[in-house]
Amino acid sequence: MASIHELVVRVLPEATSIRHDLHAHPQLGYQEDFASALVQSRLREWGIPFQAGLAETGVVAWIEPECCPASAAAVGLRADMDALPITEATGLPYESVHPGRMHACGHDGHTSVLLGAAWVLQQIRSSLPTPVKLIFQPAEEVGAGAQRMIDDGALSSNVGGRPVACMFGLHGSPSIPVGHFATRTGAVLAGCTDFEIAVCGSGGHAAMPHLASDPLLTAAHVVTVLQSLVTRNNDPSNPALISVGTFHGGTATNVIPDRVQLTGTLRASSPQDCARLQSRLIELVKNTARAFGCDAEVRFASTYPPVMNNANSTAFAFDVAERICGRERVHRMDSTWMGSEDFAFYSHVVPSTFGFYGLIPNGRNSYPMLHTPQFDFADAALETGIRFMCEYAVGAERLI
Repeated sequence: MASIHELVVRVLPEATSIRHDLHAHPQLGYQEDFASALVQSRLREWGIPFQAGLAETGVVAWIEPECCPASAAAVGLRADMDALPITEATGLPYESVHPGRMHACGHDGHTSVLLGAAWVLQQIRSSLPTPVKLIFQPAEEVGAGAQRMIDDGALSSNVGGRPVACMFGLHGSPSIPVGHFATRTGAVLAGCTDFEIAVCGSGGHAAMPHLASDPLLTAAHVVTVLQSLVTRNNDPSNPALISVGTFHGGTATNVIPDRVQLTGTLRASSPQDCARLQSRLIELVKNTARAFGCDAEVRFASTYPPVMNNANSTAFAFDVAERICGRERVHRMDSTWMGSEDFAFYSHVVPSTFGFYGLIPNGRNSYPMLHTPQFDFADAALETGIRFMCEYAVGAERLI
């Protein structure tokens, strides 16, 4: 029987072609019809059973060893399929055909990696130690697609006949070279909640500001006071941050508006810190507005908890990484990275590990960052990603 490495090399040309096709046809969360159809087509072609239509466009496939006990649980492997509302500026031959949408976070690569792993695992199905569930989910960026996949039974025996006992996810990183891997035990990615603030006052003529309660001035003070939220309300040893991203108000140079809107993001490394900082944010905003004679409304939008890496599954992931990459290319992160990921929802249901593999190609010192118009998942990283997913599936028996 061919080795996993030989099979990965064999599937690489098709995985690369799949990625380019996905990259050219990006769609936003819960609209990933192209990616979902492509995933289903390949699974059907390779004889891998699946269920589609979870969380609208999500797909769950399963691969079982022969003579597997009915009580056996599965190892879960996850990929995300959605794109971002960004206009691509790469000039690639497979550049996005949809203006204003592109795969700027590498989800085209993640989906291609998991499809490549599906083909390899199907070839060695008879020797698999445990069942495998392959979870292709929508709406990672916005919309908490992972939670909806869970709600629709992706981790339960209702889909594929097996519950998921442990879960693995991967993300390409433009901060480390191809062939490198990084993660940590505990909170590897921060929890995130987006907020919307409306500051309401009484507008008027800019020449008579004493007759208005100026929500523009008030909102400016709100932005300033929010910078004390983390520095004066959070333990400095626990990473947290707040950033205001938008500030909208006014229509003319000589008119004081009656309403100003702000949006931003609040992030912390524990669910407790997230909840406490949200509560304190409301107090600071409302009291600041009141001090200036205005009112304020605060609404929290899509909230993702921190991604929590289980100690046992992460020790296993490091063992896999050292075999694939070599010990000198495996990095143990010192602290939580303040990005967020909806893989977090899986990590709060079953023991899980989320890690990063490098995208900087050989001969380069840097690479375009995620969420930028110049980003493109590196084809050279596909082999590493597929090998990781396959080795997770083959070795996770010790965790189940």
